[in-house]
Amino acid sequence: MPHPQATPPATIARILSLALEHPEWGCVRVAEQLKAEGPGVSSPTVQTILIKHGLGGKPERVRRLEEAHLADGRPLTAEQEALITRANPAFRERAAWPARPGELLVQESFIVGYFDRLGSLYLHAVVDAWNGMAFAELYPAKRGELAVALLNKQVVGFYEERHLRPGAVLTDLSHEYGKYPYQMFLELSQIGHRTTATRGPGKHGAYERFHDEVMEECFKPMERGASVLDIAAPRAALAAWLARYNAERPSPGFPNRGQAPGRAFESYMALPKG
Repeated sequence: MPHPQATPPATIARILSLALEHPEWGCVRVAEQLKAEGPGVSSPTVQTILIKHGLGGKPERVRRLEEAHLADGRPLTAEQEALITRANPAFRERAAWPARPGELLVQESFIVGYFDRLGSLYLHAVVDAWNGMAFAELYPAKRGELAVALLNKQVVGFYEERHLRPGAVLTDLSHEYGKYPYQMFLELSQIGHRTTATRGPGKHGAYERFHDEVMEECFKPMERGASVLDIAAPRAALAAWLARYNAERPSPGFPNRGQAPGRAFESYMALPKG
């Protein structure tokens, strides 16, 4: 027999519904809405119920809302879509998701920091738009030959060895992606070249997500002082982080729905091909 002070199941259901309808609402706002609709409960009770159901924080509520949309196509309001996209920029690319790994690769370079003995270091990275799998290297400059070196040494061979020819590379309009040597390399490799639109988001969502994660998890914690004597140390740290990111680190939400990028790739390769 339920305790006389137990929260009615209908109230619990309404609390959980409000938490997904408005993930940015805190327990006080939810409690106020309940009271406006009829018999309510206190904000501490709301918080206890949300925590019990894994919805205690805004990130958890936004992630659950994204999962619900991906599972059953639940319609989203503009407010809900903005919240999900802010947490997972790759979500905004779902309507134009590539059909296979390697179909669309996104390449950019950006400064990761200034190191006392090394000067500025730039991360050159290629991200597969299909699953977020990343290839990257640190260089002391932004130049076309370095962008080509990353493609040539790490990317093209990876796909060709697995009988997946890269389809196209998406870049911004930076000088290193000009005719020589970058576009010449793509032409010789029979890989298409696209550029980001002048208006709209500055980065492809898959790359934006990778950018945020590698900066937060790899480069922000890195020592930039006198102990960094040469580029080998930050390169080794990047390589270790990339290995975990690609093979082990869960990737919640769109497109991998919890699988690490490498695991999603392996799942695709295991599918029977026509």
